[in-house]
Amino acid sequence: MSQSVLAGGGIPDPYLGCPGTHRSVVRIIHAVKEAVGHAKETGEKAIAEAIKKAQESGDKKMKEVTETVTNTVTNAITHAAESLGKLGQ
Repeated sequence: MSQSVLAGGGIPDPYLGCPGTHRSVVRIIHAVKEAVGHAKETGEKAIAEAIKKAQESGDKKMKEVTETVTNTVTNAITHAAESLGKLGQ
């Protein structure tokens, strides 16, 4: 494999032996693959973050619902007990 100076350092250029047009096409394909890889990674991170926020929101909502049900049941039992107490007087 030949070497060329890319980005200021002796980085090997695997496309150096290819004819000009073919080398350009290969470089474009490589750049597109890299861009697609970055886009995929970014999308996966965005989806993971959205799922995490949805789970946190769901957990928060579940806690609120649980507290509401607990309070409602407690209030109903308290009211029933008070009513029974009044009947016994």
